[in-house]
Amino acid sequence: MLKDKACIEECPVDCVYEEQRSLCIHPDECVDCGACEPVCPVEAICGDV
Repeated sequence: MLKDKACIEECPVDCVYEEQRSLCIHPDECVDCGACEPVCPVEAICGDV
C-alpha cells in the first residue's frame, strides 16, 4: 500500500503525522484551515466528524 503524503506538505501547522498504516491529524494541533482536504486523493479528510 502506498500512502500519498501530499497532505503533510500542505499542512501549515504540521499536525499531520505518519502512523504505521495511515496518516493521522492531531486534533489538538489542527487549526481547521482545510488546506489538506483538496490534496487528499481518497477524500479521507472531512471537517465534520
